[in-house]
Amino acid sequence: MAAKRLSDCEAAEQGDPNAAFRLARRYLFGVGVSRDRRLGTAWLRAAASRGHSEARRMVHYVPGGMGRIRPWCRPGGAPVRGITAPPAEIARLVDGIAARHGVDPGLVLAVIQAESAFRTDAVSPKDAAGLMQLIPDTAERFGVSDVFDPAQNITGGVRYLRWLLAYFQGDVTLALAGYNAGEGAVDRYRGVPPYEETQNYIRVIRRIYNPTFHPYDQNLVDPSPALAGAAAELPRSGKSPKKG
Repeated sequence: MAAKRLSDCEAAEQGDPNAAFRLARRYLFGVGVSRDRRLGTAWLRAAASRGHSEARRMVHYVPGGMGRIRPWCRPGGAPVRGITAPPAEIARLVDGIAARHGVDPGLVLAVIQAESAFRTDAVSPKDAAGLMQLIPDTAERFGVSDVFDPAQNITGGVRYLRWLLAYFQGDVTLALAGYNAGEGAVDRYRGVPPYEETQNYIRVIRRIYNPTFHPYDQNLVDPSPALAGAAAELPRSGKSPKKG
């Protein structure tokens, strides 16, 4: 089922109306994936706009504002299918922005690979958007007004990574857990939360970026109150992550 879903995802993103309709049905009815009406409706609208006759009939029953997001799919918790070289322009932006904020460009590129596979228009079912998949609260927190602008998105993501590295005193694993699940979840569990998505996310990035410690700014933020007892190892998985 997962392999088929990946195939449909790729085909739909390349404009195939039939693949878009199949994704719409899966997300609308929760067939093989977690049910997500907003994402399913977005794919239904995409299929209808590409001329799929059944999608055109069904879309008339959809409330006016529902599903008006960019349709995109990425199977939750799935490993990155392949490590690809970043587009030259994105690599250039990352080099400059990361250097200005004291963050290793290699870490930033690894996060972008795992988050969006270098797609500037990526949108997740949880409304995370752009290269570094910023949710609205994080975008506002770090001064990003246009999440689809590569420079703004990278700057916001890098600033958040820099903050997390300081908050967790250079522990890359905890910083990555915080980026995926929210620093509050890391604090509550005193380590990597037992979320399958978060654990897989860390494993994916570990395939790309090896260092476990990153230099950090001690003056940026007080350390996490749970840091003394925090565990950077991956626990047994549990429910899905919730930001914060």
